[in-house]
Amino acid sequence: MLPIPWSKKSTWIFDMDGTLTESLHDFPAMKRALGLPEDCDILSNLAQMDPAEAAPKYAQLHQLELEVADQSRAAEGAADLLAFLQKRGCHLAILTRNNRQCTEHTLAAAGLNHFFAEHLILTREDGHAKPAPGGIFTLLDRTQSQPISSLMLGDYLFDLEAGRAAGVHNVLIHPQNDVAWSHLADAWFPHPAALLNQLQINGTT
Repeated sequence: MLPIPWSKKSTWIFDMDGTLTESLHDFPAMKRALGLPEDCDILSNLAQMDPAEAAPKYAQLHQLELEVADQSRAAEGAADLLAFLQKRGCHLAILTRNNRQCTEHTLAAAGLNHFFAEHLILTREDGHAKPAPGGIFTLLDRTQSQPISSLMLGDYLFDLEAGRAAGVHNVLIHPQNDVAWSHLADAWFPHPAALLNQLQINGTT
């Protein structure tokens, strides 16, 4: 992991579930409920199905996700980190594989919705889902930012793969720093509070 020039980062693109909010999704249980293989990626698997077969599964997935969304809680230090970055005048964006309704419910339940402008929240309904980098490029365009001044922050492989493909620095937010995708991260923090502490230590104002 290489040092990140935090003071030069003006565009912060966050994954949502498990990054800004506590991780509540039980993906193995969701796959069983949908009748999908346990080792599959849900969205990729559904995208490969015949539309008529996939439609009821998308509807069921939406209900499963909505149940979790309404129980969402902010991750440790998430609100304080976002407030700190907002005060600095940073662009704050979200790139999530969730759908828009569930994203709105999640942010509202976690008390984080007021930090993000609607046009800087991209969901799976807005284009190719992560790990495709297209969402990052769209957000860079909307904020008139360059990759060198931007970050992708997430807890999962797809977040970091998207960041790598887009040429931005990656920040892994995860309780453990030795997960299988840690090598794709430029920095690691167990939760947003630890990242905020690092920014304050560095005197990033």
